[in-house]
Amino acid sequence: MGPPLTKKGPIKKLTLLKADLAGGREETYVVKFEKGTPQTWLIGGLKDGRFSGLYSDDE
Repeated sequence: MGPPLTKKGPIKKLTLLKADLAGGREETYVVKFEKGTPQTWLIGGLKDGRFSGLYSDDE
């Protein structure tokens, strides 16, 4: 996600939409950057205090 993410600039707003604890923690956020359209991110796979997966609806 490095270079494409860098082009969007800094994150300006991060909004938690939901957190699901069933079958391992998953969190869904709307992420607004300095440039571009907002994205929905799903972060999950919590193990040993760290998330192992990230999905984005990036255009």
